[in-house]
Amino acid sequence: MEVTWSLGGVGLTVEENLRLMKTLDDAWNKQDWETFMKRHAENVAVYWPGQPEPTRGRHAHHLESVGFFKAVENHIENDPYMILFGQGDYTCSVARWMGTHTGPLKGLDGQIHPATHRKFNLEFCTVAQWKNGEIVEEKLSYDLVRFMTQLNLLPKTTVTATAYYPSAHRGQAPFPKNPCTMREKRTLTVENTEHLQ
Repeated sequence: MEVTWSLGGVGLTVEENLRLMKTLDDAWNKQDWETFMKRHAENVAVYWPGQPEPTRGRHAHHLESVGFFKAVENHIENDPYMILFGQGDYTCSVARWMGTHTGPLKGLDGQIHPATHRKFNLEFCTVAQWKNGEIVEEKLSYDLVRFMTQLNLLPKTTVTATAYYPSAHRGQAPFPKNPCTMREKRTLTVENTEHLQ
């Protein structure tokens, strides 16, 4: 039995919203901005990882999306999705997201970084609320730290680690010169964090 939800006088099924979601991601992949704009409401709120406030408005979201493609050539593998379902006014999709850093991009350190030409491969999740065939709220989720790591854009960080050895175990400690306490400073870079990718 097909469930129909009444949205502002327009009856849309969950299946129809899922179909519209598919056409939105198709439009993203083709950079078909006309269809992309049609899938978002005029006053849509779009939440991105790492942004304290959502992008508000169809035109603002369009502009940031065009700008993102100038920095990162990317593609959402949505045929088929890894996960796709809906309930009520909402759809949820998870897809493989891949691309290459090809232009200037703002990093987590707030600096603009030139293209590294490195590739990334992540899962991308979109939770969208629909009304009258348009998205009114969109929450985008992906692993931002892993994204920046794969593009070689993580800032260098100095970490201080301290390990204490109880007196009963000092003879077993791997630091014979100072068996009580060890302090080591190490700079984390892409090269020594490859195992985290």
